[in-house]
Parts: sequence; C-alpha cells; structure tokens
Amino acid sequence: MEPTRTPILRSLQPPERLNTTDSAKRPRTQRTVSCWSDLQSIRALLALVAIAVAITTLNFSWYAGSDAITNPVLLGTYELVTDLATDGRLVALIIDEGDRSTLRVRSLLDGQEITLATTDGELHQVALAPDLVVWQERPCPNCPGRVVAYRISTGKQVILANSADEQFPRAWGHWVAWNSRNGNDRLFVANVATPTMDVSVTYLAPPGHRLSDLQLSAGRLVWRETSEDGHWVIRMQHVAGSDSPRTLLQGTGEPPVLHITEGRLLIIDDALRVAALDQSTGDLTIGKSPSSRELVTSDDRYTFWVGPSPSEVGIDAVIGFDLITASRFVALPNASGIVRLASGGGWLLWLQRTAEDRVTLWGAPISDLLPTARRAAPEAEDPRWRYFPETGHYLANGFRAFWERFGGIESFGYPISEEFEEFDPTSGQFRTVQYFERARFSWQPGSPAAIDGVVLDRIGVELAEVTDLLSSRAFRPVSGTLDSMTGGNCRYFEETAHRICDAFLDFWLRHGFSTSVTESSEVSALRRFGLPISEPFMTPDGTIVQYFERARFEYRASSDSAAAFAFGRIGAELLARRGWTP
Repeated sequence: MEPTRTPILRSLQPPERLNTTDSAKRPRTQRTVSCWSDLQSIRALLALVAIAVAITTLNFSWYAGSDAITNPVLLGTYELVTDLATDGRLVALIIDEGDRSTLRVRSLLDGQEITLATTDGELHQVALAPDLVVWQERPCPNCPGRVVAYRISTGKQVILANSADEQFPRAWGHWVAWNSRNGNDRLFVANVATPTMDVSVTYLAPPGHRLSDLQLSAGRLVWRETSEDGHWVIRMQHVAGSDSPRTLLQGTGEPPVLHITEGRLLIIDDALRVAALDQSTGDLTIGKSPSSRELVTSDDRYTFWVGPSPSEVGIDAVIGFDLITASRFVALPNASGIVRLASGGGWLLWLQRTAEDRVTLWGAPISDLLPTARRAAPEAEDPRWRYFPETGHYLANGFRAFWERFGGIESFGYPISEEFEEFDPTSGQFRTVQYFERARFSWQPGSPAAIDGVVLDRIGVELAEVTDLLSSRAFRPVSGTLDSMTGGNCRYFEETAHRICDAFLDFWLRHGFSTSVTESSEVSALRRFGLPISEPFMTPDGTIVQYFERARFEYRASSDSAAAFAFGRIGAELLARRGWTP
C-alpha cells in the first residue's frame, strides 16, 4: 500500500451529518448556459474587475447540519447463526439451538423480533424480497428439503415446493427461484406477485448434471452446472424470459464461488474478481479471496469482504468495493472475530464471535461506512495527521504536507473524504486518492506530474464530462486569427483552443504553484490549474465561470472585492454525483 495511507481509521462517531441538497433536486447551474449572447460584455466586466481589485483571498464554505450520523447498531446476541440475510428493512437469521433450528426475523426500524419457523429438523438458505421471506426446510436431517414462503403483509405461510429435494431458494423483486433435485435437476421460478404464486420450470439440466450456487439478482438467474466428469459451466438466464441460457464461464477442477450483482458477476477463487455479465470488459481483480464464502457479500452496488487491512499489518478489516465507481475502501478497520457478512437495502450486517462462544449481530447503513462518512474526533493530537471538525475528516502524511505547502483551505478547501482507492483504467492499477472541496489528490510518486508524490487530478475535465458540458458552446474551440485570440489582456492555448483573459487571467497567474523562485507565473499556474477547457460563460444565477483542467473559476459581483472570486467546489460536486454524500 502506498506510504501516504493514514493509519488512523477511526470508529464512526461523528456528531453531525453534512446537510446538502439531494443531487436529483440540486439546481444544475453548470448544465445549461444562459445569458450567453455577449461574450465581449463578460470580458469587459472581467477587465474592469482586474483593474479595480488585487485578489488576495478566496471564499470557502462548508455547511454542517444537525442530523446525527448513526454508530454501528448492536442488534442482538445469539447462539450459533447458520444463515443471515437483510433487505435493509428486515433481518432474517437461522439459529442452530442444538436440538432445533429456528428462523427469526427482526425489524431494523423498531427492533421487534418474531419467530417464523422452528423445527427439530433443519432450516437453511433464507432469502428476503419485498413482503416475503423464503427459506429451505427439512423436517428431519435426512428428509428432502422443501421451499417455504412467508408473506409479511398477510402473515400467511405457503409451501412453494415439496415434491422433490428442493434446494437453494433465492428471491429478488417478485420472483423466487430454486433447484429441484429428483433425478434430473430442474430450476423453478415462482411469480409471487400473482395471487396463486404461479410456478414454472425455467431450466432442465441434462442427465448426470448437478446444479448449484444458484444466484438471483437484477432479473437474472446465474448458476453453476457440473457434469459427472468434473467439467463445470456457469450459465445465466433472464428470470422472466424464454431465452436459452448463456455460458459465462467454464472449466475443470475447483469451481469458483459466485455472487451476482446489478450487471456484474463477482467471481471468488484464488482472488476476488469482478466481470461484466455482458462480457463487454475483462475481469478486474479487486482483492484477495477471503478465507470462507461467509466472509464476502454483495448487494446491487457494493461488495464487502474480510481481508488484510491496508493500513495495519497483521489485522483483518472489512473492505468495501463500489462496483459503479470502481473504488475500494476500508469499511470497518478491525474485523477480528467476524464470522459472517450480509448486505442488502443499503445496510451491511456482520456477526462477531464473543468470548462466551456466542455471536453478536451488528449493522450499519452503508452510507455510514463510506469514505465520505464523518469520523470521530481524535482523543489526542498527533503530529502525523490533522482532524477537521468542520467536515469530520482526517488529513495525514504526504497529502497533508502537500495541502499545507500549497495553500490549504484557501486553495483546496476542507477534506471531504478519507483516503481510499480508485481504479485507474489508464494504468490498470488502483491508486490512493482523497477528495477536497475543490480538488482531488492522488498518490503517484512515480509520475512526472507529481509534486512530493502528489498529483492534482484533472477533475475540471471530469466534471465537465459527467455534466454533459463538453458539447456546449463555451467548450467549443475558439476560432479566429492568432492576433484576435491574443489581443488585449489574453493568453491563447493551442493545445485546447481556448483563452484566458482579463481578471481570470490575473487570477490564474496569481494563484499557481511555485516550486522555484526562478519559475515563471505561467508555469506555476499551469501546474496548479492546467489549461483552460472553456471560455467564460454566465450561469443562470448570474455567476461567471470558466473551466480549467483542474479547477473552475467563479466570479460573483460583490461589494467585497476580495470575496468576488472563488474556486468552484468541483471536488464536492464530483463526489456528490457518485452518490456518496447525503
């Protein structure tokens, strides 16, 4: 792991949650360009401002709300738990009580817990879907299994299948699937949204083939099919379709363990790998394989597993991986004693062994485990790191040294995440990053663009891309003669075919990163902000903005001339778009 990793992963005990606008409701002031008709008027205004004021300070703001963030919740202490599932509203547990097996369901909302089933035989493989709990039940240890469903809204229990040895019940949406073993293996599906819970056969295995490791998610069935000669095939089929199964993987020897998520397949063998279900991309190795399949779990977006801590030698942690953004992070710094994980509905649950040979059930919203969740204040100061109560985040080691050397809060804003890792498709490697209000640092000591090991990422370009601005008028190359492009107080850059003029040019030159007393202000500015990628334009709220590779300049008319200019909070905006902030 990179040396900038901060060994200060604290328990989650923030005093308050950041109060921000939901991204779906936030006015997209950068998305449309208005008041565009007179670029010369904007230039004239900027020129007047440049003459009138010397810019010495920048605005920054961070608003904290009063909503308390939750600590991990202790949900109960139990005997041996053999299976665990959650949908974010309920928790289902199968408990081995020695002479009997019991299925309990607990509400995450009010803590109420009820017993759904108990038997002198065995209960296995519980699954949750909206308004439904499904499980396998064997009345005696050697009896064939049956699939049982309990509808929460009516309190009625229904046996979905008991004509053979019914196995591997899975639930998603209004569908339940299972394998029926009686001679040839067969996959059944039931539409539980219908009054009669219509059941049909969706796949019949060839003679001598065995089906196992059934998965159901995002409308797709995935299973492993093994022949008598040891050859295995992983197949996929739409749960409601009549299409033929498609082969995803095949081989001989020890087969991998599977988890299916939204559009992706998690493959667990000698490593943890993610592959697209449509096979449009290759596999991505995201971590080491955990010691057992109970120590890995996936929902529609996140995968969690127990593995070596990236910051503490000899300690296991719960590692998280965001399938959408290809980001890897520490969810729980210490996984000692954890024997099982489960996730669903935005929650992560874990079972932890106690000294009395029992297990405690813990849970937390996944949003409280992300790198953007506020961390607890330190009990003591340490010269290696710094804590910011304004945002509840730490800054340490190489990132702290860079932040303090080149302007701190005025230049970058507060840290708004902990350090974590993002996959870089260019290098094919994970890299350590940390987000700030106006920047993203990445740790790349070997890069020629690095200063003290830190690279300022081109998040101005990234934000313009994800907000669909690159095709707008302000981002189109400027045409004209070289004289017209560089006339007046302007600089023209052929690399991007854009200019910087007047007050924004003064601002750009004044706030660069100088690493030498002999270095020109233009070289310093290029190092800090990069090249312009747009012309100035006015947003609907009257702000004049211009995008650069690593920044966005903003001008708002103000009687306080020093407060008129600011760096845009593009780090916060980019982070919000991934859905990691409240």
